[in-house]
Amino acid sequence: RGAVKDKANDLVRRCLEQGGQTRQAMQTCVANAKTEIGQDIETYMGSGGTAAQKTRRKTQMEKEAAREVIGEVFTRCLESQGRDQCKQALADRKAAAGIDSEDTDGILRRHFAKTLR
Repeated sequence: RGAVKDKANDLVRRCLEQGGQTRQAMQTCVANAKTEIGQDIETYMGSGGTAAQKTRRKTQMEKEAAREVIGEVFTRCLESQGRDQCKQALADRKAAAGIDSEDTDGILRRHFAKTLR
């Protein structure tokens, strides 16, 4: 699972880290990444597990990867800009990753809590 998770993070990172991309370009990139993540989950789980389990695991991995990358982007942004500006910059990335309904502060708390572990 670790290798699949690392690859998922890398795929999502490529889509969300680059500055200057439009929301549409990020969404297209994330959609392609999700397809690849789904294929990796299918390969990883093989014939074990139901379709519902595979779908749930794929969705969970996509969200975890997006949260982690968004936290990383925010951390790097803080090095050069203020907190409010960085939080604004995350709005398009959250939408592109499909987690725009999640609270930005909650995502950041999870990221920093994980970093401190």
